[in-house]
Amino acid sequence: MKNRLMDILATVNQSTTLTALAKDLFLSQPYISRQIGDAERQFNVKLIERTTPIRLTYAGERLLSYLKKQTQLNQMMKQEMLSFGKFESGALTLGVNQPLGASWFTSLLPGFYHRFPQMHLSVQEVKTSVAQKLLPDGQMDLFIGKTFYNPKVVTNSLGRLQLVILVPKTSRLFRKGQFWRMATTETINQMNGEPFIRIVGESRFVAVVDNAFRDNGVQVENRVEVADSKVAIQMALMGLGCVTIDIISARKLSNRDDINILEFPPSVLTLDFSIIYRKTISKSDPLQFLVSACLEQEKALTMPAIY
Repeated sequence: MKNRLMDILATVNQSTTLTALAKDLFLSQPYISRQIGDAERQFNVKLIERTTPIRLTYAGERLLSYLKKQTQLNQMMKQEMLSFGKFESGALTLGVNQPLGASWFTSLLPGFYHRFPQMHLSVQEVKTSVAQKLLPDGQMDLFIGKTFYNPKVVTNSLGRLQLVILVPKTSRLFRKGQFWRMATTETINQMNGEPFIRIVGESRFVAVVDNAFRDNGVQVENRVEVADSKVAIQMALMGLGCVTIDIISARKLSNRDDINILEFPPSVLTLDFSIIYRKTISKSDPLQFLVSACLEQEKALTMPAIY
């Protein structure tokens, strides 16, 4: 009955009469009158002004709003209960941006599974543009990546992730025995025409890199374009060109003597990152654990480089 009543009230302001309303909903006019009348007697209020055209009263608008919220809450309840039926302790769907999927987020999982050993996680490496659609619609529970805002989600900043350039020994920018060094005006000038591997999977990542190069008057040769940051790093290590990567991935390569890491000032090459989740009545314990763990590890995104 509640769903029928919600459909009826939602269509009132689009119709001129109860007869037209019944026709629009493929219902009989006596049935609609009975539904409205029963609800008005139940709450002792007038829900519809029976004028021409018909319209909702303020009480009708408020009841419609509550019925919509109740329907949404019921859908959320069913979704969560179904996940409990499939897995002993439930399931979460997480989206992670490149490069955080491999370089940062995975380090949180051992602690998560120690606390929730029966929990099922579905972790997807997705673009920010995809997460902006899936998260508000409930097709994803949590997203870690480039910052975005939406009335249906909660956004908690994780800080700014610094980007650096991986330089292979085949590059003219390479300097033996200088694993980590700051970019100078001379270095920036030498980047012109340098072969690069361009990571194209994440539009905001591409925009930051392209803007940084353009603002510094740099025109590189984009020799190869790939959508996966891990593939791009491997290609760079094979000497196929330089590549822009995150500082966390760069630190993990500190044992290599055949590459350089070229660092720009943070104001030049950085990305805003956040942990973002759907607004719900209350966060589940597993979701709350992940949110807290990510916020506690925020310093991993912004800690200074080790030279």
